[in-house]
Amino acid sequence: MTLMLKKTEPKREGWTYINLPKELANKIDVILELRLDGCRSRGDFIADAVRRRLDELKKTEWRALASAARASYQFLYVVILLLSLHSTNFRNPSFKENLG
Repeated sequence: MTLMLKKTEPKREGWTYINLPKELANKIDVILELRLDGCRSRGDFIADAVRRRLDELKKTEWRALASAARASYQFLYVVILLLSLHSTNFRNPSFKENLG
């Protein structure tokens, strides 16, 4: 009886390895064969796709932060406006008389 060991490729330092569904790998292989994207390997293709997705998420995150900042600014503006109106009206003698 012969024991067959699974042959593994040596791991490169600073790299990680992922499992990819065969269907996606086949699609990447077709793109690589046709040289449509300029990538030389599945790894290059996937690394490029991940970088692009991270850039996209970063831009979305910045847009969300900018939107939240605008909303906070508008809220603070309204609060300051209301406080200034309240303080102005409270100092006005005719305002006090109208209170009863």
